[in-house]
Amino acid sequence: MTKLLTTQEHQPTADVITQTIKDMALKDELIRERDAEKILNCYKPTYFYTEQNLAQLV
Repeated sequence: MTKLLTTQEHQPTADVITQTIKDMALKDELIRERDAEKILNCYKPTYFYTEQNLAQLV
């Protein structure tokens, strides 16, 4: 995940990313789910619920 979040101007460490995910989840600013392969997926609540509602409509 660190590679995906790294730019030339910003190089986060794995510890900082982990702590940010935990902090956001505790504040209900992030929804975390593990998929069938046990990969952690993180979503902003607005996008998560919008995607779920669209899937139901389809």
